[in-house]
Amino acid sequence: MPATPANKLDLAPFKKLIKARTGLRFEGQNEILLMQNLLKRYALIDVDASRYLNKLQTDSHEFQQLINLLTINETYFYREPSQLQLLTDFLIPRLYEQRGDNRAPLRILCAGCSSGEEPYSVLMALHQCYGDTIATRFQVIGGDIDEMALAKARAGRYRRFSFRLLPEALQERYFSQEEDEFVVAAKLRDQPQFHHLNLLADSYPQPFHHVDIIFFRNVSIYFDITHRHQIITQLARLLNPHGILLTGITESLANDFGILHLHQHQNNFYFSRETGHAPSWQQSHRPAAPQRVTPLPDLTQPDITRPDLTRLPPLPIPMATPAAVASAPQQPTAAPAPPPRQEGAPSDATLRQLFFTKRYKELQQGIEAAKKEGRTALPLLQLQAAMLFNQKQMAEAEIAAQAALTEDRWALDTLLLLGQICRWKNLPEEALHWYQQVIYVAPANWLAHYLMADIFNNRGQSQRAEREYRLTLKQLKLIISGQSSNPELLSLQLLAIPLEQIAYLCECNLKRLSEEQP
Repeated sequence: MPATPANKLDLAPFKKLIKARTGLRFEGQNEILLMQNLLKRYALIDVDASRYLNKLQTDSHEFQQLINLLTINETYFYREPSQLQLLTDFLIPRLYEQRGDNRAPLRILCAGCSSGEEPYSVLMALHQCYGDTIATRFQVIGGDIDEMALAKARAGRYRRFSFRLLPEALQERYFSQEEDEFVVAAKLRDQPQFHHLNLLADSYPQPFHHVDIIFFRNVSIYFDITHRHQIITQLARLLNPHGILLTGITESLANDFGILHLHQHQNNFYFSRETGHAPSWQQSHRPAAPQRVTPLPDLTQPDITRPDLTRLPPLPIPMATPAAVASAPQQPTAAPAPPPRQEGAPSDATLRQLFFTKRYKELQQGIEAAKKEGRTALPLLQLQAAMLFNQKQMAEAEIAAQAALTEDRWALDTLLLLGQICRWKNLPEEALHWYQQVIYVAPANWLAHYLMADIFNNRGQSQRAEREYRLTLKQLKLIISGQSSNPELLSLQLLAIPLEQIAYLCECNLKRLSEEQP
């Protein structure tokens, strides 16, 4: 049977069905991922789009096969390690104290566990503190909608890319290498249980009930606010009294619906189910959300002064005048006409789509094809550098970024990316060097201000952190209100969360910093 051409494929009914059953959204760049996998599946079973939609509605196995292809399992060991430290140093002792003489094992659920890196990371952190007694002290359960990911989690076999943040000593202690794979040690691999979990189901299977701690990290970004509220409500029902819910570091404020108590310990947020308080899902009406931080005064005239660059290392090429770069229109320079486009070489817009959908193999092929055409080097080098950065190939990413810098000394994406590479290398001063250059050219670039604030905050430089948070917040308010535009940068992927949430996080940090001042 002839397949439906891609340009005639109506995605709307497929998106509606998937969202209704799973809550997953496929808008914008993710539409490409949906279209590709729909074409793959209904071509494989030799039906057209209409019949494939009918099959998805009636065949639960085929629906699951499609979901397995659509779920993006971007994870790795020891992701957000500060939360693992919060777990072992603060939350578990707190729960033991609250439970008194109850010596039943603490039950920990990783909701949306993907291929298992998170549950095994939790077990490694616990083993560092409690040794082999974790077998009796804790029960770790993982749940995910992707059956293929769960099969990988149960096997406990991983490739090198999953270890990009795991300290080498832990990798040697808890994994053994077999050819090009690394296998979880038996003392950990036998501990967790893995079960299928649709977070949007009306009720969750029994193994997920009566848990003490839930990890729900870097998952809620795939759901809209209505479904996030529904999921948080369901997760709250699973918690024992005093139970803890941990979301991703940048997700906590977006999941504060007044269902659970929101707490802050040092730089980490977490939710708890406190006794004596009926969560909103147990009440006849939902209470008002906890009072938010008092809005900051209007910063219409902040002290925006360009940073002193006189002490920075010399630049590798001569500097143009920043004001001219920022304001003067670009004049075309005489250059030989590029060769005609070859059929099949993707446009710059298509290459960006490949980047945002993480189809890196196709992106690399497209970049090479575009280079052979003699296309403008800057966007190709920036895409290549960003792709290599996301793949944690830092040395190669830095080479590509430096090459992009020779094409345009003041390309914001390049400067921001070089800053992030320096932060990855634990070189905060060098990172600040690149962020300051961004602000020198574009004083209103909120992302550079935010990244600088983060460095100052982590180093305890309260006054400098406060200033950068205020400047970030001012620019975000203008963007959110529609008075200013948000630049379309590859680097914005570094903080792929709603601007409102970043603004609220700035407010929270400013409030904390003001309270810490003597």
